[in-house]
Amino acid sequence: MSDRQQQTKHPLLTISLLSSGRPETLWRCLDSLRLITDHVPSELIIVDTGCTPEVLDRMHEYTDQILPFTWCDDFSAARNVGLQAAHGSWFLYLDDDEWFVEAQPIVDFFLKGEYRHCDSACYYQRNFHDLEGQTWADAWVERMIDLRLEPSFADIIHEHLAVKSPAHKGRKLLPAIVEHYGYVYASDEERQRHYQRNISMLQRALAKAPRNLHLVTQLVREYISGPDYDALLATCDRALTLIGNRADIQAQWDLGYVYHAQITAHSEQQNRTRFDETLATALADPRLTDYYAADLCLCAAMYYYPLGDYENCRQMCRRYLEIYARIGKDTDAQFEQGSAYLGGIFDADHRNAASTFAMISGLKEDSDAELAQYAHQLSREDPLHTTNARHLLPALTAWFSAHPVRPEHRPLLDYVTAYTAPLLSEARRYYTARAFEGDMEYLPEEIREAAMFERTIRDLAG
Repeated sequence: MSDRQQQTKHPLLTISLLSSGRPETLWRCLDSLRLITDHVPSELIIVDTGCTPEVLDRMHEYTDQILPFTWCDDFSAARNVGLQAAHGSWFLYLDDDEWFVEAQPIVDFFLKGEYRHCDSACYYQRNFHDLEGQTWADAWVERMIDLRLEPSFADIIHEHLAVKSPAHKGRKLLPAIVEHYGYVYASDEERQRHYQRNISMLQRALAKAPRNLHLVTQLVREYISGPDYDALLATCDRALTLIGNRADIQAQWDLGYVYHAQITAHSEQQNRTRFDETLATALADPRLTDYYAADLCLCAAMYYYPLGDYENCRQMCRRYLEIYARIGKDTDAQFEQGSAYLGGIFDADHRNAASTFAMISGLKEDSDAELAQYAHQLSREDPLHTTNARHLLPALTAWFSAHPVRPEHRPLLDYVTAYTAPLLSEARRYYTARAFEGDMEYLPEEIREAAMFERTIRDLAG
């Protein structure tokens, strides 16, 4: 008997993979599971939703449990095939377009017996925004569950696990990571097809279950990625009606995301009145968690700044950073407050944006108090973002052209110089010295702003 067959005789963990046979990602996905299957007594089930014979043949190198499923536009039905065939005590599910890059925490979870004290577990899904893997957002996904809860998948799209037996031991957040490129599209046409498919499936499901809040909230999530903001706002109103006065955790998550969607729509439609009204309503709602309040504050700051409303921008940045000080490093608190629905609110890019625009707005209001107050908030492991630099550099140049540099300003100037120095060093390889004289009108804007900042700081030092 093979090691694999011995493992699957009495499995602790069932891993169920839904696969349509995408060879560009499937083998990487399967290979990434080896760390788990080599160390945890486990079985691997692949639910085949349309693989070619060649792919099926190779799949047998990984498992003998390959279950055919005739696709019927129902993700839950396909997932339940793998779930019903599971022999493990725990169940983990994933797709063939994602793969583990960090799986050791899952191995430790089982080998150290942590699973005995939990009902379910989550790990990070790293959703990339580009094929080069340069930008991404991490989100918690709850993909592991104790089968004693008698779970089953519900809803035909954006499926989720519903349980018959009550959970009472809580969930564990594991720092495991799967990388996922499923939201990156080769063309706008492909993106639009995916968008229309999801909208159509959700609308069909809602025709049968019009009061299903999960489906309505998922429709909100789809509309927020498209240009139909009237439909988005109408769906938000529908969700708020279903939420009503509920204050349970799930309602708080749904409520926070709906407020986020409304704010996004009003911002895109440039409707200042509705934006201000919705923001005030949301921030005054006692059910709004700190996590979602931070999200709304940062969205509002980015909305107010280009309008020239620097005081409101500064206040919103300040409130975001106050919330970050309370829960920014507490991943358990963030999860309980909704980070599974909207991830990345406290990542380095968002924190740096809040600190940067708090400082800029202060300078615009003729105050440098924020320079010293928020300079230490800037993440040294994450360099100054180009978008932030485009606004911060001219603001600092203008301020220090008229005001002296004080000792408390030095950490900020050092941080900014770490951005400008290599940029200018590279630029001087391609532009003549004369290009850096006078008003430098022939230089690209980014390089010109960096050079003017450098000149201002140099003149002050001199």
